[in-house]
Amino acid sequence: MCKFLKERSSSTTYSELAERFGVSEMTIRRDVGILAATGQVLIVPRGVQTAKGFLAELPFLERIQRMGKEKDVIGRAAASLVAEGSSVVLDSGTTTL
Repeated sequence: MCKFLKERSSSTTYSELAERFGVSEMTIRRDVGILAATGQVLIVPRGVQTAKGFLAELPFLERIQRMGKEKDVIGRAAASLVAEGSSVVLDSGTTTL
């Protein structure tokens, strides 16, 4: 699929991929989800784009996959400190996500 995207100017729609590979759009969506989780592609409105097109975001895609259990522990610990009715501001980042 990534090779096909490179041939197509790095982006395409789910329906084009489904037609190209002879599978359903749901199959394509599941496969794209796996590729997106590994940072190989980015999900964009109505389709997919190779991650190479977003070189500035690659470190974020890599960091989001690192130390997932630890980030979950941090998030749960932080959430336990918030009293009901309180307001909390979160900055952007892979741990807060």
